[in-house]
Amino acid sequence: MDTQHTHISLFSAGDDFLLCKGIYQRVKGSLSHGDLVTKINQALANAANDGLDNPIVIGAIPFHSEQQCNLIIPLQYQKLNQQQVLELFSKNKKDYQVVSQQEVPNQTEFCHAVEQALAKFARGSLEKVVLSRTLQVELDTHIEPQQIVSQLIEQNPKVYHFLIPTENHGYLLGASPELLLEKQADSVISHPLAGTIKRSQDPIECEQNYRYLQNSEKDLHEHSYVANQIGKALGPYCNTLAVPEVPSIVATANLWHLASRIEGQLESEQIHIIDLLNAVHPTPAICGTPTALAHQTINELEPFDRGLFTGSVGWCDLQGNGQWAVTIRCAELSGNKLCLYAGAGIVPASTPLAEYQETGAKLQTFLNALNP
Repeated sequence: MDTQHTHISLFSAGDDFLLCKGIYQRVKGSLSHGDLVTKINQALANAANDGLDNPIVIGAIPFHSEQQCNLIIPLQYQKLNQQQVLELFSKNKKDYQVVSQQEVPNQTEFCHAVEQALAKFARGSLEKVVLSRTLQVELDTHIEPQQIVSQLIEQNPKVYHFLIPTENHGYLLGASPELLLEKQADSVISHPLAGTIKRSQDPIECEQNYRYLQNSEKDLHEHSYVANQIGKALGPYCNTLAVPEVPSIVATANLWHLASRIEGQLESEQIHIIDLLNAVHPTPAICGTPTALAHQTINELEPFDRGLFTGSVGWCDLQGNGQWAVTIRCAELSGNKLCLYAGAGIVPASTPLAEYQETGAKLQTFLNALNP
């Protein structure tokens, strides 16, 4: 048993916040090995036998499904609302400054990677690939993750917030707009996003961008890959499944997104949400299509290991219920250094500069929280 009492972890959906304290145990395993559900259930059963009340697992699953997950069973947890969390996390705030920023890859390198992807479309069967970049940010002082998360919550109140301790004494934190999966009894929901444009302070420009996204063949085509593949992945587990024919548009603080709310009735309440995660991950929204070829292209063109970025973050219980968001609009924090991540879906109609600018708009969600 690991009895670390100091760690705080958090996951939220709307106004429902799951605030966890301490670490009873870390759960080892990877999504692709097929035994993760068994390991989770055994660890939760042991925790219950040790007296933990309705134990849960909370944490993050990496992009590369063969890599180790970052999952913990907290010693205790409670459900709070947003205001309660803000009051708790806003205590002992301290001033800080951003002293440096470094792009990896830089603009020229990222645009070159997009050009290489476009060449692959012309030569073969690759239809979409998601390419990402990082922004290395250094602050002038060590900062508590709760302070940054409180700023993310204040600026982006209606998304999925998360704060997960990692094994290297760091934290994964962010504000994801995208629900990968939610399961309760025999009900399953997925709400993927693909197709993005920035919002504007100018109401006329903002409306123009909304209409552009609503009618953009490039973005609608990109979105259809995602919704259709998730539907195909969930179909074998469901008695009924509804996939919208036309996406809607959802707003975050800085962006418009094309979105499809997919809802199904599972064949059995016993189906575990982790098995469903294994079926849908990685979606074309964070990898591409065909999956294997997109995965190979990412390995070739991205100069860093994504780690937990574009994996999934959330929680589950002994009944196999839970909520998992896509790990985007996020950063990893260690001391006074942050690594921010953002990606863009590349399709044959993409242009390198526009995709670079899209990643910049996505990075702005987190950068705004660093400059409250």
